[in-house]
Amino acid sequence: MPVICVNKTYGLLAFFLPAIVIITSCGSNDELENRKSAIPLSNTLESVFTSQIDENLLEPLPSPLQIALIFKSAGLTFQDSLTNAFSNASNYSTTFSKLLNMGAYSSDFIYHVINEKPNPSRNYLKVIQELASDIGFGQIINTKENITRLDNNVNNIDSLAIIISDIQMNTDQHFRKNNEHLKGLVIFAGAWIEAMHLAIQNNGFSRNFNIPKALIDQRDILKRLLKNLHLCRGKKQNEKLNELIAHLEAIHTRLDDLHLESFEEKDFSENKKEMDSLRNTIQAVRNMVIHS
Repeated sequence: MPVICVNKTYGLLAFFLPAIVIITSCGSNDELENRKSAIPLSNTLESVFTSQIDENLLEPLPSPLQIALIFKSAGLTFQDSLTNAFSNASNYSTTFSKLLNMGAYSSDFIYHVINEKPNPSRNYLKVIQELASDIGFGQIINTKENITRLDNNVNNIDSLAIIISDIQMNTDQHFRKNNEHLKGLVIFAGAWIEAMHLAIQNNGFSRNFNIPKALIDQRDILKRLLKNLHLCRGKKQNEKLNELIAHLEAIHTRLDDLHLESFEEKDFSENKKEMDSLRNTIQAVRNMVIHS
C-alpha cells in the first residue's frame, strides 16, 4: 500500500533480497563482494529487524507516490510489461523477500493508479494485502472498512492519499511499538528500486531528457535511505540485509559516475557509457528483488 506523507517514519506504501545477482556494470561485482566480506554476519534475520534507535536521527524520505508523480510529470508513459507479475507473489517465502516485494508491488500499484488502470490496480492491492497478512500486520490494512474505502477510491488520487495516510499512521505506530523501523525501510527500498526500474527501462527514457534528469535526481533520496539502513542495522548484521545495502551502494556509485552537478541534455551522448552502466545496475538489483 502506498504512503502519502513522510516525516521520519516510512509507512505502508513505503511497502526485498535473497538471490545473488552479478551486476553487469564496471567493477560492481567486485564492489559487492568486498562490501559483503568486510561485514560480520549474524545467524538470524528476525533479530536484525528489531532495534532501539533514536528516531530523530532518521532522515525523512518521500513516499513512493511522490516519486511516481515526479516521473509522471517528467513525461514517463505507461508500459505494462515492466511491472512485477502477480504470479510471482506466491514465490516469496521469507519475511525479507515479502517485505521487498510488498514495496515493489506498491510502486506497481501506484504506477497503474496514476495511469488510470483501475482493474490491475485492484489486483496489485490484493497482492499487497496478502503479503501484509503474511508478514504480520495485515490487520492494520485488511479491515472491512479499509478494503471498501480503497476499492471505492482506486481511481481518485486525492481520496486515496487520505485513506493511505490514515493507514500509514497505524503502520508507523506498529513499527515504532515493536522497534521495527528496519521493516519499513526494507519496504521503502523495494518500492524505490521498482520506481527506478519503471523509469529507466521505459521506452521513452532516452527520448525525453526530463525523465533521466528526474531519475538521477533520486541520488539524494538514495543517500538518505542508505544512512537510515545503516543506522537501523547497527551491529546486527545479516547476509540478505548486507546484500541489499551493497546493491543500493552500487546504484549510488553509478549515479555519482554521471557527475550530476554538470549534467545537461547535450551530455547524453558523452555519458552513454555511464548511463548504460546505471541502467544495467538498476536492472540487476531489480531482478534480485523480484526473484528473491
